[in-house]
Amino acid sequence: MAAWKKMILFGDSLTQYSFQPQGFGSAIANELQRKADVINRGFSGYNTDNAVAMLHGVFPTGSLKAEDAITVCFGANDSVLSGFHQHVPIQRYESNCRKIINHLTGLGLPSSRILIISPPVVDTEKWLAHLISENKGTEVDRDNENTKKYAEACSRIASDMSCPFVNLWESFMREEEYNKLLNDGLHFSEEGNRLVTKLILPHILKMSEEWEMNYAEWQTFYDL
Repeated sequence: MAAWKKMILFGDSLTQYSFQPQGFGSAIANELQRKADVINRGFSGYNTDNAVAMLHGVFPTGSLKAEDAITVCFGANDSVLSGFHQHVPIQRYESNCRKIINHLTGLGLPSSRILIISPPVVDTEKWLAHLISENKGTEVDRDNENTKKYAEACSRIASDMSCPFVNLWESFMREEEYNKLLNDGLHFSEEGNRLVTKLILPHILKMSEEWEMNYAEWQTFYDL
């Protein structure tokens, strides 16, 4: 089989669920039909500690080429409040993100082909209702202002390491009713996925602008 370009989506549940109907990952795959394999490497519940621990397994030597591209979206779990299992202090979060980027560039991927995506806002009221309904607790484990700090850290990292960047936290906050962008207070609704697609697709198109469609159009095989 011929080696196709790769567009890899790396992150937590926001990425894992992106291949659902109307998800932003599905939109990317649709946009890149016959140009690349769009690969979902999202891991629900994972933080950057987990991501760093599995880097060599997910991205071993030789797994990437310079013309490939990747999105990296972690922070929604790292920013869980201190005292909860998934919490990663912001200094270590920054360090972990840099390790992820350094690993990818070490495999030959230019930093300009690594799209950093910040965690979005969290609707604590809706999220708490979700936790209670799912018998997952009665105490909210996230705070919108704390998540903002991790989004700001993403911005610093992307700037320092010359990576393209999308700040979901800021973009969601600009919406008059950002709670409609989240189906359970944390994960994207269909409306939220549409906004995420709108924000990241220009970066995806720029990174893939030189990718050609694989194999000729079917009409070329006939005298039409």
